[in-house]
Amino acid sequence: MRPSRRILVIPDVRGEAEFLRAALLVGLLRAQDVAAWAEQLLPILSDENGRLTEVMLAPLELTALREALRPLGQPSQPLDAGLLVLSFMALDPDSASLGVADQVLVLSLLRREEMFAPAAASQIKLFEDRLMLASGNVAGEAAPSREEVGAWLDAVRPPSYFRFVFEREDETGAFLGALSRKVVRDRRMHHGPRANGPRAWIVRREDDHRVGLILNETLWRVALREFSPLPVGSRLPYCALPTDAELVLDQDDARPMGLDEALVRISGW
Repeated sequence: MRPSRRILVIPDVRGEAEFLRAALLVGLLRAQDVAAWAEQLLPILSDENGRLTEVMLAPLELTALREALRPLGQPSQPLDAGLLVLSFMALDPDSASLGVADQVLVLSLLRREEMFAPAAASQIKLFEDRLMLASGNVAGEAAPSREEVGAWLDAVRPPSYFRFVFEREDETGAFLGALSRKVVRDRRMHHGPRANGPRAWIVRREDDHRVGLILNETLWRVALREFSPLPVGSRLPYCALPTDAELVLDQDDARPMGLDEALVRISGW
């Protein structure tokens, strides 16, 4: 279940499109979310073949949207999309609030689509069987609990990273500066293990001078708390950092970066 390290730029449209096809299939995202995803990408990506436009203009219906996403996706990598679904279920507030029966149903549907490695698929089948037996009041059988499913998701999913791409560099710098100030003010962020501290990276686009901003899970939770609702694309997890990502914000720095320094690092001002 190890993810490939093929993410070279932010956003990775192929990976995100394949995740969205899976999330639509099991109801983790709404049709309106997918249309918004395409609309938010249009100002920052070239759409010479019109495929993003086709997604944005497709009927807000499951089959039509999944077909519109198909040319953008990478269906040869179903295990990667499965890993991202596990992370999304564990971290996204709406998905994390699902009841156990709904969580198991989502996992069961994706297991049948062969989106999980054998070990994960076997555990999901055990959850399904226990839920079925408990629903039938079979003596000695207990349904899996929310805590049990949540612990399993955290154990099998990879670390997650989230991308933010703005049309202008000063917007990127302002957002990063605001996050750095939140980290400084929120002393609770400094009490956890060092490896789990808030971090941010920048990735420079290959086709222009725009940069993408990547947050780890800890800093993303700060952004989620302070700046909700987040854009759809910034809710989609990545399971690997790009190889050329440059660390720009780290809790372990003696003095976390402020707005002015962030702008210098991003734009060279």
